[in-house]
Amino acid sequence: MVTGDGRVKILDFGLAKLVGRETGEAETELLTREGLVMGTVPYMSPEQVQGQAVDHRSDIFSLGILLYGGRCATIPDIES
Repeated sequence: MVTGDGRVKILDFGLAKLVGRETGEAETELLTREGLVMGTVPYMSPEQVQGQAVDHRSDIFSLGILLYGGRCATIPDIES
């Protein structure tokens, strides 16, 4: 998203938490649970779809899908 003054903001990749400004403590309930797969499947890394452990590389994979989609106006066919 681009703000009115031209700044780019990343809104949410599904793992963000709302943090209180004064206390620094999380004010939201976690929606993810162990063994529960959440996300938009075409943008999820194979590890995430399979319910395996994920790390920063999963975010990089998803970002790559977004960039590809922005350039090619379609998402890649990962299954083939």
